[in-house]
Amino acid sequence: MKKPLISNLLIKLSAREARKGLAQSIAIVMIGGLAMTLFTGFIANSTKFQKQLDNIIDNSNYADVYVTTNPLKYDEDDEYIIRRSANDTNAKVEKRFYTLCSLESHSSVIAVYEKMPTISKPYHMYDESEDHSKTNFFMIDETIASNYTSANKVEKRKVGDPIDVTLDLSLLKLEGDTVDLLDTFLKDGQTNPFKANKINLTFNITGIMNHPENSAKTNLTPILFSVSNELFRDTLREKLSESFNTLGLLLIWNRGFYRILNWGDGNPYGSTTNFPRANQYLLDMENRNNAQHTKKMIETIFSEKEDDNLVKVQCWNETLGIQDIITDIGQAKAFTWVFPIVFFITALLIIIVSMRQSIMRIRTQIGTFKAIGLNKFEIYMHVLSENMFSVFLGGFIGLIAGPLVVPSIIGRKYAIIYTLPSIGIVVPWVWSLVTLTVYLGVALLIGFLVIRKEVNLKPVESMRPKVIETKGKGSEKAQNKPHVSHFSMKMVGRNLLGDKLKSIMVIIGVLGCTALLCCGFGIENTVYHGIDTDPFINSGASITTFFISEIEQERIENDIAIQDEEGNQLIYGYQQFSKETIDFISSKDSETTFLNVIGKYTLKEGEEMKNHFSIEFDKESIAVSKKIANKMSLRIGDEITFVYHGEEYKANIGRIFPAFYDNGFFIHSDAPFLKEEIKEFSGVWIDVMDESMSDYVQIHTASLTYVTSSETAASWRKSIRDIMSSVLVMTGAIKFFAMALAAVVLYNLGLMNFKERTREIATLKVLGFKPTEIALSLLFEVLSMTLIGVALGLLIGFPFMKLVLLVNQIEVIDYMYFIAPSTYLIAFLMTFVLASLINVALTFGITKVNPSESLKSVE
Repeated sequence: MKKPLISNLLIKLSAREARKGLAQSIAIVMIGGLAMTLFTGFIANSTKFQKQLDNIIDNSNYADVYVTTNPLKYDEDDEYIIRRSANDTNAKVEKRFYTLCSLESHSSVIAVYEKMPTISKPYHMYDESEDHSKTNFFMIDETIASNYTSANKVEKRKVGDPIDVTLDLSLLKLEGDTVDLLDTFLKDGQTNPFKANKINLTFNITGIMNHPENSAKTNLTPILFSVSNELFRDTLREKLSESFNTLGLLLIWNRGFYRILNWGDGNPYGSTTNFPRANQYLLDMENRNNAQHTKKMIETIFSEKEDDNLVKVQCWNETLGIQDIITDIGQAKAFTWVFPIVFFITALLIIIVSMRQSIMRIRTQIGTFKAIGLNKFEIYMHVLSENMFSVFLGGFIGLIAGPLVVPSIIGRKYAIIYTLPSIGIVVPWVWSLVTLTVYLGVALLIGFLVIRKEVNLKPVESMRPKVIETKGKGSEKAQNKPHVSHFSMKMVGRNLLGDKLKSIMVIIGVLGCTALLCCGFGIENTVYHGIDTDPFINSGASITTFFISEIEQERIENDIAIQDEEGNQLIYGYQQFSKETIDFISSKDSETTFLNVIGKYTLKEGEEMKNHFSIEFDKESIAVSKKIANKMSLRIGDEITFVYHGEEYKANIGRIFPAFYDNGFFIHSDAPFLKEEIKEFSGVWIDVMDESMSDYVQIHTASLTYVTSSETAASWRKSIRDIMSSVLVMTGAIKFFAMALAAVVLYNLGLMNFKERTREIATLKVLGFKPTEIALSLLFEVLSMTLIGVALGLLIGFPFMKLVLLVNQIEVIDYMYFIAPSTYLIAFLMTFVLASLINVALTFGITKVNPSESLKSVE
C-alpha cells in the first residue's frame, strides 16, 4: 500500500476514533484546563498584586525607614542621628508633624509638612485647586472624598469643599498655669478651647490624592491627610483669634504649645520655620536592603541618649497597609504551589486512564498497522495524536483563561480592603509556557509508557481482544444463570483484582477530589473556628475601642461617661487594656511580640463585676499564647524577662492558651511584680446599659480624637474577618475548582468503566441478564472503588488542610485546625453521591449496546 493511501487511512481512523472517544477527550481538555487555569491564574494574581505594590512604592518614593519621636521631647539633633545611622551619603530625610485627629467622623492622622513632600508622597493626584501649591495645600485621600458621610448620607467631596478637622489639644500641652491664665484674655461669649482638650479647624480641600500610607482600608488603620505648615499655622491662628484677643495670642506664642506648636519668635503674625515641631522623620536610602540594619542602629543610638525620646522605628515593609499587602502577596504565591499541583496530578491520572481506554479500543487496529508494515514511530504518532491534542488544547485554554478569571475573582477582595493602582491584565508568559511545556512533556511520556507494551506485541497478539485474567475455578454454566447479587460480587472482585492499576488510579482520583473538598471547606471552618473561640475577639463587650497611644485612666473614664439626650447614664461598665510591641527573653530564645496589659473592670451602673478577657491566670504570673510559647519553647513555670516603660521585669509563665488573632504575652495591670500599677491604656472594652444604644455610644467614642477605631461586637468581628478575607477568598476559588474537578473526574472515571465493560455487557445480555441486573453489577464495581477513595480522602482531608495552612502562615494568626462534621458530609455528598448519580445515568446506555457489534473479534 502506498504511503499517501496509508496516511489518508490513518487520518480517517483518527477522525473516527476521535468521535468515539469524544467524551473522554472533553474530560482531558477540562481537567487540564482547570489545572492550568488555577496555576496560571494564581501566578498572574500574585504577579499583578506585586506589580501594584511596586507601583505604589516607586511612584510615591515610599520611605525606607519611619522614625517617630515623642513630640513633648523635641530634640533638634534627632535628624542628624537618623542621617548618621543610615551610613549613606546619599540618604535623604524629610520631617513632618504627625498626630492623630478626627477628619469629620473619620479616625485620621494629620501630617503637616513645611512644603510638598518628596518622600512617601501621593502617587496619584485626582484633582487640584488653582491655589494648590508647594507651600499651600490640604490634600485628602480619594477614599474619603468618594465615601464622605454627612447627615447619614454618602456624598462625593470635591476640590474647594470645606472639611472639619478636630485636634486633640491635650497632647499639645501649654506650660504651667497658662491654660487658666488664658481665661483672662477671652473675647466676650467665648470659651477656652484648651480646657475642652480639643479644637475644630475648617480647611478647604486643595487636592484629592492616593497616598501610599492609605493603602489599607481596614477600620483599624487611621486615614492620613496632608496639610502645609503655612496653611495649618494660619488656620489655627485664625481659629484661636475667635476666642482670644491679641494679648492672649501673644501669650500663646510666647509660652508656646510646650515645644510642639511653638512659633519661637513671639510674633503671631510673622513667618517661622519651626512651627509645628517635627516628630516623625522619613528616611530615603540608596539601598533599601539596609533598612533593617539602619533601624537597629537608630534604636541603639537613641537608647544611649540621656533623654530617650524615641517612640517607634519601622522599616517600609513593617508599616500598616504595606505589611498587610506583603502578607497577602506571600499567601497568593504560596497557594500557587499547593492546589494546582493536586489538579495536575489528577489530570495526569485522567490522561493515563483515557489512554488505556484508547488502547483497549484500538488494539486490534495496532495489530493491523504492524501487519501492513507501519513502523513503531508511525504507530506512536497515530495513537498519541488524539490524546495529546486534547492535552494541549486544555493546557492552552487554561493558559489564556487563568490570568483572566482568577485575578478578577480574587481582585474583588483586594479592591474591598486595599486602595491599589489600576493595572491591566497580567499574563505570566514565562511561567505559563514552561508549565505548559512540562505538562505536555509529562503527558507524552505517560502516553508512551502506556502504549509501549501494546506496540511491542506481535500482530496476532494485538488483534485478539484483551481478556482480564483472574484466579478461580471457572465460570458458571450459561444454562445455570447465577443469582444477580452473587454474580455481581464475583464480577466486582474479578475486575478490581484483575486490573489493579486501573483500580488504584480510580481510587486515587476520587481520593484527591475528596481531600481537596475537605481542605477547601476545612480552611474556612478553621478561620471561623478561630474567630469564634479567640478570647480577645470574643471579649463579650458591647464596644471595643483602640487608641493611637496609651491614654491616662482618668481621661478615659471622663470621656466615656456617656449620657443620652435626657441625661441618663448609658455605660454599664468598662475594662481597659493595652497592647505594645516589646522584646521578651527566655533562657532558650528571644521574641519581639505584643505585651497585652489587662486592666481591672470598672463598674459604672449595675450590680455585677465582669472580666472581658476570658483566660484566667494568677496575677503573680504571665500568660502566653500557644503560638509564641511554641516559638520560644516555653513551658509552665519558665521565667521570662522583658522591659516595659523603661523598667526590667521578670515573671514566670502561669498559663499557656490557644489564641487565633491576639498572640503574645498577657499580664494584669496590678500584677504584684510590677513596680507600680499600670494606669495608662491603649484600648477599652465598653458595656452599655441597653444594647440598642450601642451604635450611639460607638459613634460618640469614635469621635474622640485619640481613638483609632471603635467597633461594636459585630463590626469588630467583621474587621477580623476582613483581615482574613484573603484566605477566605482563596479557599472560595479552591472550593469552586474542587467541585468542578470532582464533576469532571467522576464523569470520566464512570465513562471509562462503562466503555471498558462494553463486551461484558454484551455477553451478559446474550446470557439473558436484564439491563437492571447488568447496571447493578456495574454500579457495585465503580461505587466500591469510589467508596474506598472517598474514605481515604476523608481520612487525609485534615492533614492535607493542615499542610496547606502551614505553607500559608500569617504572622499574627495561629490557626486552631478544625474541620466541621458538615464539611465531611459535603465532601461525601460531592463525591460518592455525585459518582452514584453519574454512574446511574451512564447505565441507561446499556440498552444501546449491540451484542453482535460488541462481541466481534479477530480469531
